[in-house]
Amino acid sequence: AGVAVTNVGHSHPLLVEAIRDQAGLLLHTSNLYSIDWQQRLA
Repeated sequence: AGVAVTNVGHSHPLLVEAIRDQAGLLLHTSNLYSIDWQQRLA
């Protein structure tokens, strides 16, 4: 992730908010079971 983050900037408020929101929902997913939003993003 080190090189990839240079493309999104440093502590951009929208990015920080998106990360905060996602961290509150689900920290890990697995391909062993189905998650509704995971299918929509695929």
